[in-house]
Amino acid sequence: MGLFDWLKGKSETTDSTKTEINVEEKKQEIENLNEVLVNTEDTEMIKEHLNQLGKIHFEIENISEAIDSWEKSLEYYDKPGYPHGKLMEAYTKKQTEAWKHGDDQASERYAEKIDALMKKNKDSIRYN
Repeated sequence: MGLFDWLKGKSETTDSTKTEINVEEKKQEIENLNEVLVNTEDTEMIKEHLNQLGKIHFEIENISEAIDSWEKSLEYYDKPGYPHGKLMEAYTKKQTEAWKHGDDQASERYAEKIDALMKKNKDSIRYN
């Protein structure tokens, strides 16, 4: 598979090889995680639940909600960690979708977010 095929969303795997995700189960997990987040002040638990929330949203293709969760999670990290890598993946996915649909503004916005996140990661490694 070439780079342009990948960017256009063509893959060598078929849909039958992908595992099915029970969306209703995932939505229930999201509700449970949100309930715990409202009722806790433990920063480690908040960080863990925000990351899990982002992961579930990403699995069911709610990329914007996943980004929101991981961006909130960033507040609890001094150095690059799990949400940084996942945000990079989500931003890249959103940028690729925008590019496919010819939305240059959105594509540029996500490119800027990627650049800013990379700069933040480098700075936090360099100065911490």
